[in-house]
Amino acid sequence: MAIGGIIILLLAIVFGVAYFSSQNAKKPQVRKPTPSPSSAGSLTVPVASPEPGTDSSTQSPQNVVGTKTYTGEGFSLHYPEAWGLLKCNNTQNFEFDPTNPTEQLGVKCDYAVKPITFLVSNIQLSCTGETIQLGNLAVLRSKTTKANGDINYRWCVNGATASLDVTHRVSSTGSRATSKDDYSTQVEQMISSLSFGGGS
Repeated sequence: MAIGGIIILLLAIVFGVAYFSSQNAKKPQVRKPTPSPSSAGSLTVPVASPEPGTDSSTQSPQNVVGTKTYTGEGFSLHYPEAWGLLKCNNTQNFEFDPTNPTEQLGVKCDYAVKPITFLVSNIQLSCTGETIQLGNLAVLRSKTTKANGDINYRWCVNGATASLDVTHRVSSTGSRATSKDDYSTQVEQMISSLSFGGGS
């Protein structure tokens, strides 16, 4: 009698387990979603644009149609492909001639000979003028007009890896290191293309 009761109890347990197992198998499983590789990429936080005067890039800028790229110590910029470049061999300085596309490389520089001059420095510049925004850069700009109508422009840029003191001289007579036409707009486009970090 006792053995029969134990057998019935065991059978009841076996059938009970089988019944509950079959009921759970029929219920849909609720799973927490996991991000797929494609959706995980969309969860990245966007990178803010660099603040003025900071390292705007660690790579040279991509070439723009109608321009060439000049790469110096810790910076690069675009300039019109029709302009001539003069590169000094005794300093990091360089100059541009908007009217003559001839390139002069490895010139001993003692004084400016072209209308647009870039003086390169490894220390921060202290200049006067109004602060303007060119691209991602805060630039100090000044303009001096002489009694004879000659104009001297100056832009000072303090970057993360170099500082640039840029001048452009305009003269109706076309005297040495000046141009008869005003290229200040083009110079500001060049400055706005400046990218700091890296270089040759």
